[in-house]
Amino acid sequence: MIKEIYPNETLPVCYYLYSFEGALCDKHWNDIDEDKKLELKKKIS
Repeated sequence: MIKEIYPNETLPVCYYLYSFEGALCDKHWNDIDEDKKLELKKKIS
C-alpha cells in the first residue's frame, strides 16, 4: 500500500518494510541480515 502511494520513494518503503519485519521478529530493523532484506525487497518489486 505504501509503495502504491509513493511509487518513486524506494528508500522509505524499504525502511518501513524492515521495520515491519523487525516488529514481527522482535528485532531492530537494522539487525535484520542482508539476505533477508534482499528477499523482502524482491517481494515488493
